[in-house]
Amino acid sequence: MIKIPDFVFNHLIIYNHIGKTRTLIIGENYPGGNYAATYFYRSIPGCPGGPAVGNPPAFFTNLCNRLLVPHLNLAGGVLTEFERLNKFLECGFLLIDAQQDLVPAIRPAVLTPIEIDNLLKTILLINPHNIMFLTNNSVPVITSLAAHHLYPLIADKIMNNFLTGTQVFAFPSAPANPALFVAQINHARCYYFI
Repeated sequence: MIKIPDFVFNHLIIYNHIGKTRTLIIGENYPGGNYAATYFYRSIPGCPGGPAVGNPPAFFTNLCNRLLVPHLNLAGGVLTEFERLNKFLECGFLLIDAQQDLVPAIRPAVLTPIEIDNLLKTILLINPHNIMFLTNNSVPVITSLAAHHLYPLIADKIMNNFLTGTQVFAFPSAPANPALFVAQINHARCYYFI
């Protein structure tokens, strides 16, 4: 089982994004009960519980802004949430969650051996150039991945956060400190996003 919801995976196939991920971002999970509320991929047609309404979620906006994903089209008009999501994907980024979606996150993260196996195989299927883990809650996930026999296939792709000496980056939105993520990503940019 891959760690991407079916409606997101279908979108990746339809819009030809499979095999084009340069940076895979791995978060904790989507803890809400409805993908259409604030989920990163909520603007995709066919999103369960959709269509999405209201402003784009702060996490979506802040992550796109910090990764310099365009917010204007060629004519200078503001992109819709769906258009910006496609720009995010076209820029070579993809976001997945380590833990099961639609339930509260376990902190610190504890994944079963089957969940670790599924996560690792999902990463191998995506085959990114870089892997960015968000939040200190991901440290146990990385430790569990490192114990898997296939880990050597992804080990050198995990991004180092040179400001903290870890392999995790701050959460790019409140209630965390977005400025911390900006500093970390700006420092990492010259190593990973050139």
